[in-house]
Amino acid sequence: MNRFKKATRMILDLAKDFEGRLADHIIFDVRDYVNHNEPGIAFRILYAQLYEFYIPISENEWSRIDKVGQLLRYDEQGYDWSSLKELIE
Repeated sequence: MNRFKKATRMILDLAKDFEGRLADHIIFDVRDYVNHNEPGIAFRILYAQLYEFYIPISENEWSRIDKVGQLLRYDEQGYDWSSLKELIE
């Protein structure tokens, strides 16, 4: 599986995990962007909303979020999702 497809699958899995913790319309938007081949936008929405609403995350969820960012090579593009670490419970 290529990195793009793996990131896409992981974003969908994360969206499912955050159902009930993030608003339904946010989960819908994340899935919608993934389904329209825009996993990067979906990822940015996901991590921005988690941070904006101080949604607690687990170590495992952080690891998966970090992996998605790396798969999308967002670290190379100057994006920083490391602030989500402070949400780990």
